[in-house]
Amino acid sequence: MDIVQVEHKHAKCYLIGAERRFVLLDACWPDALFALEAAMKKNGIDYADVAAMIVTHFHPDHAGLVRQLQDRGVALWLHPNQVGFDAWLNDFFVRHPDRFYRAPRQDGAIVVTTGQSKQLLAGLGLRGALIPTPGHSKDSVSLVFDDVCAFTGDHPHADYAQGFGDETISKSWARIRSHRVSLIYPAHGAPYRLPQAGSAGYGS
Repeated sequence: MDIVQVEHKHAKCYLIGAERRFVLLDACWPDALFALEAAMKKNGIDYADVAAMIVTHFHPDHAGLVRQLQDRGVALWLHPNQVGFDAWLNDFFVRHPDRFYRAPRQDGAIVVTTGQSKQLLAGLGLRGALIPTPGHSKDSVSLVFDDVCAFTGDHPHADYAQGFGDETISKSWARIRSHRVSLIYPAHGAPYRLPQAGSAGYGS
């Protein structure tokens, strides 16, 4: 599995691929196109190589580029629990105008269940799934790759999850852990190892 990290204004997005076919995880800020395209060029990736994009949730630093990328031919995959949440994003940019922002196109969005995401990713040579992980927001999702890693967006750090006392966050972590992942790629900060059951850091 190939992973290309792009960072812009402290927010990260990831190009994740196999056999030169990629999925973009998160769409960063509306003015991040130059940074994304520079990373693509450096790694020999064209838009034709990007099969789809997934946003972990519809906050401005994760979904700001969606429309610009749709206009460049990149499909948007939505989990069912994300349908309609682009309205919140649009409202944010009404209150905080950004000259680069354009509202996502609904006619270009493809709603995929967790089961369907497994099939679509398998077609790209990736053994993964898109799973709902509410906690940071109601529309939060994570992209998990069995026995390897998870891309969790802004889901609270595993080391501090219990401190929130939030059952929703704990259940989402249980869902992530059920895929036996050992490495977490967050949207902010460095990747980190996920403590396993029985280890000193588990459940801290």
